[in-house]
Amino acid sequence: DVGCGAGRDSAYFADEKLGVTAIDVVGALLEEARQKIKNVDFQEMDMCDINFGEKSFEGIWCMSSISDVEKKDADIVIKNFCRVLKENGVLYISAREGSDEKVFERGFFNDLPRFYSFYSQKELEELLLKNKFKLLTSSISDCQGTKWVEIFAKKE
Repeated sequence: DVGCGAGRDSAYFADEKLGVTAIDVVGALLEEARQKIKNVDFQEMDMCDINFGEKSFEGIWCMSSISDVEKKDADIVIKNFCRVLKENGVLYISAREGSDEKVFERGFFNDLPRFYSFYSQKELEELLLKNKFKLLTSSISDCQGTKWVEIFAKKE
């Protein structure tokens, strides 16, 4: 679970009896997750600098977290995913739909500014294809008025 935050999705996967390793760059969120969820390996780590060994994981869940990374670094993140996934490993990735990058000044966690990168469906698909992923499904969804690009892909 890349960019796990306080562990909502990690908890779901652990409840489904999957072995879960979850990373986030924000130590305070990880500490909150560790207090609530006992059967997940939470590690403080930047997705631009994933330090797991090659072919360590069968799947990666990256819900919304790629939107927290500047687009100039997105290629590094996807290359990291490819490196740590086993052959035929599956990646789920979602990003806010759009085309720019911007900082929202207010209205998020503790009313702090929040950076977001937005991706078109084609842009995110091309990023995955050029980094040795095969697209399995790709769609645009709507969640309470926010559009999301959602893709399942397999490491080739």
